[in-house]
Amino acid sequence: MTTLIRTSIITLITATLSFAGIIPPREGDLTANIPFQFVLQGKTLPAGYYIIRAEKDGQVQICEDGVYCESVKTYTKSGENGAGRIEFRHDGTAFHLSLLADPTGTRHQVPIDEPLILPSGDGDESVTSVEVRPLYMHSHTGMGLAPAWH
Repeated sequence: MTTLIRTSIITLITATLSFAGIIPPREGDLTANIPFQFVLQGKTLPAGYYIIRAEKDGQVQICEDGVYCESVKTYTKSGENGAGRIEFRHDGTAFHLSLLADPTGTRHQVPIDEPLILPSGDGDESVTSVEVRPLYMHSHTGMGLAPAWH
């Protein structure tokens, strides 16, 4: 396949993905395997593999399998470097995404639209954490292969 045809095919695929709302992964994104469905801004998202992208302006995009994306404006503050995690508040009926702490120490607090009403009435809630990891890109430079990520 000639270079021109290969370049044309890659351009066409990229344009199609962009038009479809699919956000191609990039270095610096995070990945998480969330084993339960959860609520984000009133929408219930399924359990699954997610790509998470935190922008400098506090906006966070959460993409299920890199295809279906939700964006949320967060309150951002610095913290200590460490293991990345997503925290979910559980009110007895649903998990609500409440915090993204990335490995660089930046904490993205997700605003909760309404207070959680707990079935026990005692005001306690549980917090469940899921590990997030940096997404790794492999360019396969010089091998004639498309970039891969995991």
